[in-house]
Amino acid sequence: MPGLIAGITCWSVLAKTSENMKIAYFSSSSLPSQSANSVQVLKMCEAFAENGHQVELFARPGADLTDVEQLFDHYGCKPVFGINLVSAPAWQAIGGMLFGWRAVARLAQLNFKPDLIYGRNIYALIAAARDNTDIYFEAHAAPYSAGRRYLERMLFALPQFKRLIVINHALRDYYLKAHPQLAHSRKVSVLVAHDGASVPAGGYNRTQNASENKTIIGYAGGLYPGKGMERIIEIAAKMPDFEFRIAGGSPDEISYWVKRSQSDNVVFSGHLRHAEIAAFLEECDILLAPYQARVTTNPQGIGNISPWMSPLKIFEYMASRRPIIASRLPALEEILVHQQNALLVKPDRTDEWCLAIKSLADSRNLGKKLAEMAYSDLVAQYTWSARARLLLAPAPGSTSQKSGESFQGNSEVCEKIKCLHVIGDLAAGGAEKMLCRLINASDKNRFLHQVVTLMPPGELAADLAHSGIEIFSLNMNRLASALCALPRLIALIRRQKPDVIHTWMYYSDIIGGLAARAARATPVIFSIRHGGFVNDPWKTILSARLTAAIAQFIPTRIVACSSAAAEAHCRIGYPSERISIIPNGFDPVEENTTTEFAVELHQQLNIRDDQPLIGLIGRYHPAKDHENFIGAAATVARSFPEAHYVLCGKGITSANKRLATAIERAGLTGKIHLLGQLSDIAAIMKNLRFLVSSSISEAFPNVVGEAMSIGIPCVVTDVGDSAKLLGDTGIVVPAGNSAALAEGIISMLKMSRQELAATGARARARIEKNFSMATVAKQYEKLYLEVTNERQRK
Repeated sequence: MPGLIAGITCWSVLAKTSENMKIAYFSSSSLPSQSANSVQVLKMCEAFAENGHQVELFARPGADLTDVEQLFDHYGCKPVFGINLVSAPAWQAIGGMLFGWRAVARLAQLNFKPDLIYGRNIYALIAAARDNTDIYFEAHAAPYSAGRRYLERMLFALPQFKRLIVINHALRDYYLKAHPQLAHSRKVSVLVAHDGASVPAGGYNRTQNASENKTIIGYAGGLYPGKGMERIIEIAAKMPDFEFRIAGGSPDEISYWVKRSQSDNVVFSGHLRHAEIAAFLEECDILLAPYQARVTTNPQGIGNISPWMSPLKIFEYMASRRPIIASRLPALEEILVHQQNALLVKPDRTDEWCLAIKSLADSRNLGKKLAEMAYSDLVAQYTWSARARLLLAPAPGSTSQKSGESFQGNSEVCEKIKCLHVIGDLAAGGAEKMLCRLINASDKNRFLHQVVTLMPPGELAADLAHSGIEIFSLNMNRLASALCALPRLIALIRRQKPDVIHTWMYYSDIIGGLAARAARATPVIFSIRHGGFVNDPWKTILSARLTAAIAQFIPTRIVACSSAAAEAHCRIGYPSERISIIPNGFDPVEENTTTEFAVELHQQLNIRDDQPLIGLIGRYHPAKDHENFIGAAATVARSFPEAHYVLCGKGITSANKRLATAIERAGLTGKIHLLGQLSDIAAIMKNLRFLVSSSISEAFPNVVGEAMSIGIPCVVTDVGDSAKLLGDTGIVVPAGNSAALAEGIISMLKMSRQELAATGARARARIEKNFSMATVAKQYEKLYLEVTNERQRK
């Protein structure tokens, strides 16, 4: 294409409305190319146009280009925007700068005066800063050189610069730290917008597999160092009965990996046009994203984008409705949640990758559940159209903002999402501890938490307040005082204007839900924290049924801490379609830690260091079945008379005549020690040989998870999700059966110290992998984002 500037334009003019904008988009990649960047640019231009805006794209022509129409076909895009191809030398030092200048010159020649300058080419954005047009810059990685950092400082200092768009939260944090003025600016916003994918049209008509008896494992993407090909080669060698299909890479890269692979079950398809990727993915049974801890975007292996990436392939995988196995990396965990919409595996653990593949191959139901949830997440949050709307929400101080229009901002951009939690109190109970852990683990840059207690706050309130959490108390002292508290809660909600109201347990669901409805505040999230209705007082059952009634019309979502709890509540009328299951999460505890209290406890109880100390921790309540535990302990005493037992929790004192009498009748006086309610439960647990849970009703036992996180083995009854929590790291026995419970305790007492330590280590690892508080907090944050986005769409 001779001449200073070669321009080709092809676009369909959309009907202009008062809401339409003219957008000039400056790309940093050539068209066509094999890079994911070029796909993202074309898809975003299409999305902007389909949202009613006029778009002119400026990019370099690729080597294989014949005409612009070919580009739309190549990328599977509709020809609804203009493409201007601007030639410039591919000189490494100044090629991008020359393109930027020439592209801006090309814009000046068009009869197109943009309302917004948008792009990835920083030179073009700086050169385009000639008038009062807003400038948005999209960054996909931290700057790689001092020169690039200088250019960014120049851009951010321009009065026309209004928005920085980044593709993950780590990259946002980098920019806020590197450019503190962005964090405090009233005119510039920093927006996190992950990449996306298109929602496929029509159904899925999968053709017959080429290998009838083999499960097909797919990968689509680059073959650069760190993308995971080395891991796939190792996995394929260990799983000869599976077929591995690879799409992507240049002929030289494919040749390299073919030589390294000694397996005949790895098939390379080569580079596919973006429009062909969906069909490729559809032919696979399971999709892999085995990114390594260090990921590059070039064959030479230079640089590392692992912290900053938001891989396009992840979203295309989600759109395919195929189950995903991906690396457990922070950037991917912003999108994928282990066992909810994908399986996540440590990048370098080949055996774990093999086990994950086998688990999905053996359980089609699990794969289908993960795939459908991933697809639902894509449709709710990660479509190109939704991303386009998000990016063009008015920025603070924007010239495109209407006169007199108040800027509320995107929840991830200018204002944190404000979550108002309503709970009975902050005493040391399971739900209360979970709320505190959630708040402490939540992203402080994205979420602002406040707590309302219906009753006086309780002992956990001080720690929350010390960490800067605002706590309001309605100081109810009995249910009748709710009539007075309700108007105060309504006024508080109207004054605080939360984005989400999250209520915890029945009374809070009822009072908080009614107050939210009266204050016209949405969305509202109810909580299910109760496992079932075994030996429950009539007040509990009545409040549960009343909550079920108002759950039909008040909450946007309902969070259950276990599948068993969800099923029990659906049976009394809770709407199943609104229930999401998010388990309890637990903070990691330093290993090999001791406390002075640990030594004092043995001395206080007059117990030798070599005598087994077994614990049961929980309030005195029929559901905890202390009597059954005492019966089991009496049986155990015949075989292990040296064993001692520690019981603690609310109501667990010698003043509890019923409990003291049961211990005396069992002949265990002096063997069972009642410590009452303690604040430092971890100090107790670290002294235990193991923990016992004898409950006949549970949802998701916090105390078992807390013990496992410390590395303490457990014997539990098979109620609620106790067995799911424990996995193969302890002993599960039937509920309400003292003989079975005694047998479980005896089996664990027979283990050596080394066997118990190994069991405890597996329990700790299970918590870290599946139930860490960081992972669970992300699930709650994802839910809060979903419900606020749904509200904005409405």
